[in-house]
Amino acid sequence: MGVADPRRYAPAASAADDDDTPADIARRRHGLQPDAFVVGVFGIADPIKRLASILRAVARLAERVPSALLIVVGRFLDEEYRLGLERLARDLRIAGRVRFLRQVARGDFNQLLLACDAVVNLRFPSRRQMSATLLRAVAAGKPVAVTDVSDWDHFPTSFCYRVRADDTEDTKLAEWLLGLALDPKRAAAASRAAREHYLGHGTLQQMSDRYRTVIEELTGLGASPVLPPAAAPEPAAGRPGLRHNKACEIEDFRDPELAELIRDIFPHVAAASGARFPAGAEDRKHWELAMSVRALRRLGALRPEAAATSRASSPPISISIRGSGTKRHPPSC
Repeated sequence: MGVADPRRYAPAASAADDDDTPADIARRRHGLQPDAFVVGVFGIADPIKRLASILRAVARLAERVPSALLIVVGRFLDEEYRLGLERLARDLRIAGRVRFLRQVARGDFNQLLLACDAVVNLRFPSRRQMSATLLRAVAAGKPVAVTDVSDWDHFPTSFCYRVRADDTEDTKLAEWLLGLALDPKRAAAASRAAREHYLGHGTLQQMSDRYRTVIEELTGLGASPVLPPAAAPEPAAGRPGLRHNKACEIEDFRDPELAELIRDIFPHVAAASGARFPAGAEDRKHWELAMSVRALRRLGALRPEAAATSRASSPPISISIRGSGTKRHPPSC
């Protein structure tokens, strides 16, 4: 998986920014203290992201680092959950050190990533998926803390800290954050390692190249183009269609072509969710499978009555992919 470079797509610097770093510019524009140690949590604010543990870790951190600040950037699906976290912050006496920024524009999202000293991306129970938010944090050159699950064990320890989802979670996380805050050289080394990992493994061009390699292997077409661009099917008139080399975004589920394909592949979920599905029941795994089928169709890589097995759900499902439709089969025993 690859993501766009947040340094490239953050709002441009102005003449007034002089020679400031991207982090300095971001902090000034968003009202963050230049000397604060900023910890960020990004994306949809859901209980699986362990925000209560993160608040407790920041409270421990603040005992040694008075400049500690937590920003939570993303929308809450449950208002009661947000209110509960605000109460917990008050109980921990760190309400003034926590900012809930809700959902922001993509440029501001990227800029706030750049403003952070560290990004925390916990997920438990794990939904066994890659996180575009995590990849964007790595692309921004930020040390990251993740839950110790197998899905993310390929990230180097030079910038990625793994914490177990148990009763030591907030203590261990606080210790890691404290180490970065008190040792700028260590933090800078982790930041460089994260950025180098992104440039070597996580760019959009690299993702595109890997997809093409897989398609060429599956179709046996070698280095030849899968299909001349002019022969690839075009989106319906009046719709530009989604890019193939993009990360999952909530707005994608409103794309008519993709929404129709998700309904075709997951009719059981559509039937249970109502006519607005996938709106209101957005699932990254639905997006991943539908985008894969869409790309294979567009690139002409599907033979008639092609079949595929997806592990986008549990148990795995088998689907038959056709040029004009997709049929889902029940899982085999």
